Amino acid sequence: LVYNSETYQRLEVVELLVSSPLVGVTGDDGPVRAQIEPYFDSVTGEFKGNYLIFSRQYCE
Repeated sequence: LVYNSETYQRLEVVELLVSSPLVGVTGDDGPVRAQIEPYFDSVTGEFKGNYLIFSRQYCE
């Protein structure tokens, strides 16, 4: 759930860390385009089995 406390519409990039690449992003009107990529630990550079999902959302 994305909440916009402002009085105007804005575009936000939502980033989520998930444990499976088999996920989908949906909006009020159905599926939303999203990008998923493996997440590598920033200190060790190791893949920890997590994934980042990026999605652009219009917040009203």
